Amino acid sequence: MKKLEQEEIKARLEKYLNLYGNKYPGMIELYIRRLINEVPISDVMRQVYHALDLYDLNENPFIAFADLVENKFGLEHNICEVGCGCYPALADVISKRQEKGTITGYDPYLVLTELGKIKLYKKNFENLENYDLIIGMAPCNATIPMIQDSLLYDKNMIISPCDCAHFPEWYDPGLDYINEWYNYVYDIMKYNSKTGKIEVDYLDAKTNYEFPIYTYKK
Repeated sequence: MKKLEQEEIKARLEKYLNLYGNKYPGMIELYIRRLINEVPISDVMRQVYHALDLYDLNENPFIAFADLVENKFGLEHNICEVGCGCYPALADVISKRQEKGTITGYDPYLVLTELGKIKLYKKNFENLENYDLIIGMAPCNATIPMIQDSLLYDKNMIISPCDCAHFPEWYDPGLDYINEWYNYVYDIMKYNSKTGKIEVDYLDAKTNYEFPIYTYKK
C-alpha cells in the first residue's frame, strides 16, 4: 500500500463512495469503510484499492494479472471479462494499454456502466461467440458457465477461480473443498478442451492474490 496520510485516504474514499456507495448491494459500503486500512484480501476491497490508487505498483493484482494476459496472448484482441466485479479494475488496466481491439465487462453487480473505453454491461454474460479472448479473475458463480461457453466456441481463455467453491448441486466435496474446487475447475477445462493442455500460474506473493490461474490456448 502506498504511504499516504489518513486524511488523503479518507478524502479519496469519500469521493468514491459519494459516487458509487449507494450502488453497492446490502451493507457493502459499511464493509468498505471498515476495511479500508486493512490489507485487501477480498474482491471488493482489491477493486476499491485499485480505484483509489492505493496500491504500490508491484502489489496491484490487476496489473499483475494484465501482465500475465499480455504475455500469453497480447492485448490487441476483442477481450471479454466475465464477472468483472463491482468496479472493473482488471478491464480498466487492460483498456489503458490497448491500442487495438476492445475490452468488454459483464457483471450484474457493477456499480458503474461507463469507465474509459470499456464496454460495460450490468448483467450476466449471454454469449461469448464474438470475442477472441475470454478472461475471468475470480468470476465467482460465473466460473463454470464461462468455461463451458468459451470451450463451446473453442476460445482462448484465462481464468482464475475464486475460493467460493461453486460446485453443482449434485457434487459432494470433501473437507478440503477449496483445493477440490480448484481441481474441479482445472478438470472441467482439461477434459472439455480440444487440446487438453492447461497452463497453471500464480501471481507474485506481493499481490496477496493466491488463487491459481488457468490458461487454455487453442
